[in-house]
Amino acid sequence: MPRIYLLLLIFLLFSCELTYEPNRRLLIKGQVENQENIDFPTLPVDVYASGRFFSPLILFPFGYSNTEDIDRIGNGELNADGSYNITTISPSNAYNIFLVVNGEDAMGYQTQWPTLVIQRLNVEPLETHTYEVPVENINPIVETQLRVSRTNNQTDTLLLTLNFNGSVKELSLDPELELEAPYQGLLGIQLNPTETDGSLNFENIGREPVQVHYQLLNNIVVEEMEVLLPYNPETNTYEFDF
Repeated sequence: MPRIYLLLLIFLLFSCELTYEPNRRLLIKGQVENQENIDFPTLPVDVYASGRFFSPLILFPFGYSNTEDIDRIGNGELNADGSYNITTISPSNAYNIFLVVNGEDAMGYQTQWPTLVIQRLNVEPLETHTYEVPVENINPIVETQLRVSRTNNQTDTLLLTLNFNGSVKELSLDPELELEAPYQGLLGIQLNPTETDGSLNFENIGREPVQVHYQLLNNIVVEEMEVLLPYNPETNTYEFDF
């Protein structure tokens, strides 16, 4: 085997970190909006690259190690109109290039705004060294309430679990990428047959829907379902009637 191919094979087998193209830069540009029609503060914006690498274990034939390397490759700030333009270095072997707006560990993080994570920017067409990120919504975190009302059912016990999105909104431009659970918050409530109303107070990303999983019990489970509830801007509530 020629020496150059042997060296290339060794590199491919044992490489376990991101590499970068010399003298090449990328531009990540996009826009976020909010439905409150307010100016954005200078939220931090960071761009990361990650790769998954498999290397043979020298002491264990047929064994492989699986490692992930993540680098921050660029950073900047959100403009008042929600636009951003981040110049980054150019990874040559990244599986995932992703954007984080208002990351919790970033300098300038603001607690009244959620973290927005947009995964797999590199599935977008790369034109003139630029990734154009589609427009996304990000609203401030607000105090809100789930209102539960017994309007039709008078005989069953309600067990309800509320799943809500109180701090992180994660999206992917790659439909094949499985994301972590979209709801980070979890609360529960029970209404006995003698109780007609209940409520849960919580903090949620403004105007984002919430999910409820409920069971109606009468010795056995007579009904069970998951329902997505929209936000009611007139009352600043989510409403569940049964």
